[in-house]
Amino acid sequence: MEQENNLNFKYYNYKQDLFKEIISQQPAVYIFDNYNDLKEALKHYQPKPLSQQSQFFSIKEFKERLFSSDQILLKEEKLPLILYSVLNAEEKKELRLDSYQDIYQFSARFFGYFKLLQDYQLSEIKGLADWQQHRVNRLLSIKKRYQQRLKELGYTDQLALKENKNLNLQFLKEFKQINLFNIVDFTPYFKKTLQQMSSEFEINLHLQLKKEDFNEKKLEIESLTLPEKTTKIEIRKAKSKLKSLAAFLEEKESFKTELQLIDAADEVESAEILSDQLKINPYQSL
Repeated sequence: MEQENNLNFKYYNYKQDLFKEIISQQPAVYIFDNYNDLKEALKHYQPKPLSQQSQFFSIKEFKERLFSSDQILLKEEKLPLILYSVLNAEEKKELRLDSYQDIYQFSARFFGYFKLLQDYQLSEIKGLADWQQHRVNRLLSIKKRYQQRLKELGYTDQLALKENKNLNLQFLKEFKQINLFNIVDFTPYFKKTLQQMSSEFEINLHLQLKKEDFNEKKLEIESLTLPEKTTKIEIRKAKSKLKSLAAFLEEKESFKTELQLIDAADEVESAEILSDQLKINPYQSL
């Protein structure tokens, strides 16, 4: 076990069963990149009766639990309605938002834009064209009114919680150790949060990688060393999950050997709302 920046790193080869080797009967917090890994890990967890139980989280759930407030936290599905209520007539006309039903795609890109700035700790995106800057100014104006409306109603959201740095570690106070499994995507905001937490907890990053492939200071992959003997890997790009699935089924029909489809694009962060080709729905554009 090696230590860098108050975080502990341990590396495993591709043949090792991480869950079997790491998950123990001792109470700890376990965090996974996706829910499927979490479910698989639970199969290896066999706590003693009446003992303190470990906690298992997906990384998304863990990040959401880290911030809290005395105010009511609005769920994601409620946010578009509040957002729509603060738009003025001119904005609704420009955005071609005629009713609540039209707000959802714009809402996703609106919150996605400010989450991107927050996660990467950007005060602004520089070098924008005039039309893009106009769009940003409009977004900032809408955001100000949206957050004021939340305050008036006594509500808050994840964006405001992180802006106010309302870090909540109470749900972790019974534990000393936090384990992250094969998580290699760290935004600057989350890196800073982990460093802050490392003064109170032992934080272990378990990585199924070669040590030289991972930069422990930057918390990012620099290269990927595959096993000497591996199955055939093909990398393909499709414009939609439906097309990916169709291509996979076609391949499966023509090949006798077993095929496995791995989707590498669960989350691609970008400022879509500043795209020149942005389409809100088939008859709208921003």
